Amino acid sequence: MSAEYDLDLPIVDIYVGPIFTYRTPVLADQQYCVADVSIPNGVTVPIHSHDDRETFYILSGKLEGYLDGAWHVLQAGDVFDVMSGARHALRNASGQDVSLILITTIKLGQFFIDVGRAKTGSLPPPTPADMLHFVEVSQSYGYWMGDNADNAAIGIVLN
Repeated sequence: MSAEYDLDLPIVDIYVGPIFTYRTPVLADQQYCVADVSIPNGVTVPIHSHDDRETFYILSGKLEGYLDGAWHVLQAGDVFDVMSGARHALRNASGQDVSLILITTIKLGQFFIDVGRAKTGSLPPPTPADMLHFVEVSQSYGYWMGDNADNAAIGIVLN
């Protein structure tokens, strides 16, 4: 990070489970966004797609990533590279939290801030209004989110 930035980098709780701690500022004149991400045990990120490439580098734990029609087991040292427009999902059923580094676009980095909430200690579960906000913001960004049938087809059961 350049010394010219004197910013408090956000820590964001995404309502569907992951916690993002930004390593870089989310500024329009930058090309990439880098964040440390924690995915707690039991968290599933349903199938979705967006026009932003995401590259995940697994630091610790074991995560399953769905891409190209199959689930892939990801462990420390593995890279999970999701190209623009690819339908993908994540799930952590490992019994432990997963830690990873995410490199993506500024647009997707801003999306996570827009749909999340500042992480300030223990937070209550999301409300229906929180989830509606998540859906509305996703749609405003032009992102696709799978429905119950899309998720069931890959082994994800949504409540």
